[in-house]
Amino acid sequence: MNTRDNINSSRTNETSENIYAGFSKAINEQIESILLDKNGNLYDMIRYQLGWVDSLGNSVSPRNHSFLLGSFCMMTGKSLNSNMTQIALIAASLELIYNFTKVHEDVQEGIPRSYNRDSVWWVWGPGQAINVGDGLYALGKASLLQLSNTNITSDKLLKLLRLFDETCIEMCEGYYLDLTFQERIDVSITSYLKMASSKTGSLFACSMEAGSLTRFEDPITLKSFRECGRKLGIAYQIRKDLAELANGSRKSHQNDRVLNKKKLYPIVHALEHGNLPTKRELGNIFFKRVLDGDDASRILEILEKENSMEVAEKAASEYELQAMNHLSTVEIQRDQLDYIETMRNYITRVNI
Repeated sequence: MNTRDNINSSRTNETSENIYAGFSKAINEQIESILLDKNGNLYDMIRYQLGWVDSLGNSVSPRNHSFLLGSFCMMTGKSLNSNMTQIALIAASLELIYNFTKVHEDVQEGIPRSYNRDSVWWVWGPGQAINVGDGLYALGKASLLQLSNTNITSDKLLKLLRLFDETCIEMCEGYYLDLTFQERIDVSITSYLKMASSKTGSLFACSMEAGSLTRFEDPITLKSFRECGRKLGIAYQIRKDLAELANGSRKSHQNDRVLNKKKLYPIVHALEHGNLPTKRELGNIFFKRVLDGDDASRILEILEKENSMEVAEKAASEYELQAMNHLSTVEIQRDQLDYIETMRNYITRVNI
């Protein structure tokens, strides 16, 4: 595979959609090469999670807009005119590890459907789902090690391996907080942001730092890309929360995360800043053993009354602004910054 054929080095006259399609094709081909000689039921389940086959192992049309973290890495690498063969390997690793988190998250939260199809655990059970997630993690690390076949230095490869391991640990810390928040009503915005920074921000930070690491060695520059990614990850988490609540307002959609007592940003805002009757009513709802559709509807009404959705929207926009400010001191051209701004906006929008 020649990844450079998929990623045209010229940024002129390319639409965001076409660029993203090129990212997806390169990542997809890289993951396919990793799984090429892998056969058996475990790998069928992994291909199912990736959206390539149905539960019987039959090929299906790939789902649209399925690559998020890998695309952020590709975006960063392309903006810096990096070696895109190396970037594609890193991006594939990110996507495999991201899917490991999604499989385990579906099990943790008891979500029966993901990506508009039955979750892996719903089809094959929690035990096999955990096995699939672990397999995806191992394959992700194997993809990263293939960088040794390129001209990357051993020092940079070790830095990437360390970065990925540190990211996974931090992400687990975020998931821990997210789970503990379910049975609490004393969650503050500060606590939420710490959780979002670890759970989601760490992954975006890794994507952008890894994408810049093949080009830069200066710790300050690498930190700028890392913190840009972290802020974009926090903004993404807030926007995902908003999208979940917006979808839940439709009668045809069951709001699993609200029913699981997840403390989404607007909910945390209402709990922290609402008046005493509001806090009392939300507390009475969340202290119920099991929530139902009427509870979810009432929560949405309260959030609208407290303007919590609007506050969340403003917070997401502010974090996006802060993210780009982190790159203002990096020695790259204005058109490179504009490219990152345009592509991060597109990639985020199509993956929510």
